[in-house]
Amino acid sequence: GAPQFMYWNTVGGPYETQVVSLKEYKQEIVEDWMSVSFWHPESTKALLPVTIPEPVEQLGHDTDGIRWQSVEQKVTEEQWESHSQRMRREFASCGITPFEVQPYQDATGRSQVNLVPRGHVPGPTEWTKVA
Repeated sequence: GAPQFMYWNTVGGPYETQVVSLKEYKQEIVEDWMSVSFWHPESTKALLPVTIPEPVEQLGHDTDGIRWQSVEQKVTEEQWESHSQRMRREFASCGITPFEVQPYQDATGRSQVNLVPRGHVPGPTEWTKVA
């Protein structure tokens, strides 16, 4: 599942990964994460077997469960938010903390994006712009 994949790409495997937090499409309170990874075949981790900690395995099982419930439209936004908060806590305990994506328009009216650590409100000189 997704938690195991995220763990392997950010902590356990031979990857360099950037993770960002976004709002789920058409849902203001539900969070979604996206990641981009680069494989490092020369890493010593590339020779190791895939091992996922039990708490991450359990999170994967629970995530599959809520996903199946959502297919049947039996999950409220509040339940998704509660699940998202739990996932953030579990991932943070493993060292996985995404940047938040904060869109804005620059002086010319073009859309830009700030990537900031969770909960941090950047000043204009701190923005990391992604075209």
